[in-house]
Amino acid sequence: MSLTPPEMISATSRALSLPEIVFEILACLEAQAELCPQPVQSTLRACTLVNRTWFFDATIFLYRNPYIRNGRDSEVKINALVRTLNTTNRGLY
Repeated sequence: MSLTPPEMISATSRALSLPEIVFEILACLEAQAELCPQPVQSTLRACTLVNRTWFFDATIFLYRNPYIRNGRDSEVKINALVRTLNTTNRGLY
């Protein structure tokens, strides 16, 4: 069994932690969101599980274009649901 040298592990960890690189990667994913929103959302969710840097950056992109699933297994944009609330209820959130 071959183990990865410690130098490689630390280099990989450092590369994954560079916020400017992470942000650029996620920005590319967001650019694809107009073509296929659900796969991009699930990819961004997976990015939140990498480490703290990825979590915080991916969360920003996830909340820019949020989707939820309704009972018929289709996507509904949350902003459309919020527009259906009357103004009294909107103040609660």
